[in-house]
Amino acid sequence: MKIILDNGKTADRPLIRSNSFKKATIILIIGLLLSKVTGQAREVLYGVVLQKPYLTDAYVQGFLIPDFIYELLIGGSIQAALIPTLAQALGTEQEKKAWYDVSTFISFFSILMFICLLLLEIFTQPILSLISKSENLTLTVQVARRLFPQTFFMMGAGLTIGILNAHKLFTKTALGPGLYNIFVCLSLILLGAASEKALLQVAWGISGSAAVYFIWQLFLARRVITPLRLNLHFSRPGFRRLLLLALPTLFSASIAQLGNIILQAYTKTMPAGSATALRYASTVWMLPYGIFTVAIGQVMLPTLSTCIGHNDPIKAGRMLNKALRLVLLFALPSALIFYAYRTEIMVGIFWWKNYLPASAAANREYYDILVNAGRILQFYCPAIIFQSVIYIYNFAFYAHSITVIPLVNAAVSLLLTLGLGYIAEQRQEISGLSLAFAVSTLFIALLLQALYHHRFKPEKLRNFAYFIWQNWVALTILALYLLVEVHVSARIPYVNKLFSLAVIGARALVAYAVYLVAAYLVGIKEIKEIRHLWH
Repeated sequence: MKIILDNGKTADRPLIRSNSFKKATIILIIGLLLSKVTGQAREVLYGVVLQKPYLTDAYVQGFLIPDFIYELLIGGSIQAALIPTLAQALGTEQEKKAWYDVSTFISFFSILMFICLLLLEIFTQPILSLISKSENLTLTVQVARRLFPQTFFMMGAGLTIGILNAHKLFTKTALGPGLYNIFVCLSLILLGAASEKALLQVAWGISGSAAVYFIWQLFLARRVITPLRLNLHFSRPGFRRLLLLALPTLFSASIAQLGNIILQAYTKTMPAGSATALRYASTVWMLPYGIFTVAIGQVMLPTLSTCIGHNDPIKAGRMLNKALRLVLLFALPSALIFYAYRTEIMVGIFWWKNYLPASAAANREYYDILVNAGRILQFYCPAIIFQSVIYIYNFAFYAHSITVIPLVNAAVSLLLTLGLGYIAEQRQEISGLSLAFAVSTLFIALLLQALYHHRFKPEKLRNFAYFIWQNWVALTILALYLLVEVHVSARIPYVNKLFSLAVIGARALVAYAVYLVAAYLVGIKEIKEIRHLWH
């Protein structure tokens, strides 16, 4: 790769060192782990603090429009347009032009977001009337309106993180989401209570948390954003190209969010507590996916974009191969372990009493919701694998500046999920909703892989079939261990909350260790290279 020196001459610079990818991934995994832990604490806290079902419903539904508008207007455009464009141009003669186009891109979406939020202040009530119960509509609308500033600040933080990731400054982006979650938790603890007034104060606190998050990321990016100049030159060809890259991704991201909303709508005809169980299960399966897969994808995208920008398909193929292998090394055992411990995980996270309820106890209804969430989680477990593959291949298409294929696949996935989800609703099978999602993600994962390697034949996966066979051997060993371990651990009594969490955490860590040892023994080279990671 050529870089421009101060004297105007050029020199060679290596694209990426062998271990740089893994080091950056580990840094991001640490940050995402903090983010997921604090995010899970936030997820549990709102139920503990607000207590009353109508307050928690208003809290959950108040996020629907702000989250949807974020995905619709900015969502995946950072990965699809901003990061690849900037990463390919940095250190080349095109860098100044790329910065100007990116500046126009950020200016356009900042103005568009501001206008949309103003309009939503007017139209929030008629929109939420389609989702929220009539007796809870006014409170839900008030919560949503107080959360709209959060959307603007989250957009600013996301764009800033995109610029940092394009520069491969992953350490500066790792802790921001965790910081935001910590401030949200503080808002719930300090401002929250079982009253409508307290709920509205919490909503303001969450918007304030997003402002702190944005300021933090802006401070960390202050040295690399100096070329940024906000402007209104929307007629520039470079900006139009960025916009065309971003639009399909924005639609695909909003389609995914729309699918979540509709799946929740299917629970209206199901027994009470079904919506809560579905939300809990969908939150939990995202833990390993959101930590490992997202970290690897974020590290891969700028590096893969650089390889493609320098017309080096061999190195691009190696990078894709490496990313897929690392993703599966986490996703495959995670799916099996989460399946084996599904009920214990749900109870361990969301049950806050120091005892399990008797069959006729007052808290039995809530405990049954958690058991039901465990049943839903069993079909989300394979989705950890399939969705991880989808995530990596979507990023690979983005690196090639192709965003239409992920959009079409997102639309097909939505149709499959809606059709299969409708069947589950008719049969009143809440776990059928997660099964619908798993089936659709399997189909899309296979389709994306086939389309990508048909179009980019030089970027083929080398020795990947042998890698999969090695993993099947390691996973078989893990499955046999889990069969014995689950039977033995069933005798461990429930003592209290902390003991339960410690036990399930220790069991999961031992299970991961069993897989890693098995993978090492069957010769998976990525496992063997871990000990050389920091050398």
